[in-house]
Amino acid sequence: MLENPLAYFVFGLLFAWVGSYFYSAWHNRRKLTWMAHWLEEPLRILGSRITSRWNGTDQLNISIKDGNGVISEAIIVLGAQSRRIFNLIISLLRGGRDSMSFLIQIKRNPPFSSQFEIFGIKEPPPRMIALDAQAWQVEDYPKGAPYRVAFKTKAGRESAFRLIALLHDLKLEIRRISVRSTVPQLFLVFNLNTLPQFDSAELLRIIRSLTEEVSQPLSSETKPAPKPGKAKTKTKTNELSPDFFRPGLDRGLQQNGYHTSNGHHPEE
Repeated sequence: MLENPLAYFVFGLLFAWVGSYFYSAWHNRRKLTWMAHWLEEPLRILGSRITSRWNGTDQLNISIKDGNGVISEAIIVLGAQSRRIFNLIISLLRGGRDSMSFLIQIKRNPPFSSQFEIFGIKEPPPRMIALDAQAWQVEDYPKGAPYRVAFKTKAGRESAFRLIALLHDLKLEIRRISVRSTVPQLFLVFNLNTLPQFDSAELLRIIRSLTEEVSQPLSSETKPAPKPGKAKTKTKTNELSPDFFRPGLDRGLQQNGYHTSNGHHPEE
């Protein structure tokens, strides 16, 4: 049997698959545990009542229930693509990367002028931009970083450019950042090609500052005065249900393309 070359090939493939299974579990647990310790102490910048749980060996979810300032709640998802041989091949073909995602719920919707999207320069704009009835403008970031910015107002453009400059100084690779006026949340995804070489408090302070910035109406954004004789009409804001952050969120994140077990984040 062992004189048959096919038998050697099958035996070698089986050995590689079993070996990659144990290597993947060891490597991903070790990397995500390191990331959790890196974030642990400065997480108080965002809030308290911090809990975490593993979702398999490739994903660690961190929950912050009592947010500081304008932050209501937050979820941080640390994801590592599987190193198992067949999963790794599929993930590489799909462009999967290890990632760190932040889903921040704030106490009020961002104003219309503050919304923007940041994504890779080689990536197509998110589908929600093409489907939106109100036109978005799309520009390349002009200072060397490989990103594009979609915005509706000059204020949104300037806010996105400042954020890119701060994150680029940290040498942090952005996969996608989304701030929308329709929901009271911020969505940030970063690629983790290498372990961060900066203090995590710097990143969390940037995120905290961003939540405060997009929660404040800009001075240029004034509401027109109501015409005499006409009653003011109340506008209904879209708020997320408190159940959004209850158990089962991890499945919701995966179904919405925020994270999959192989580290790939498909666009909306």
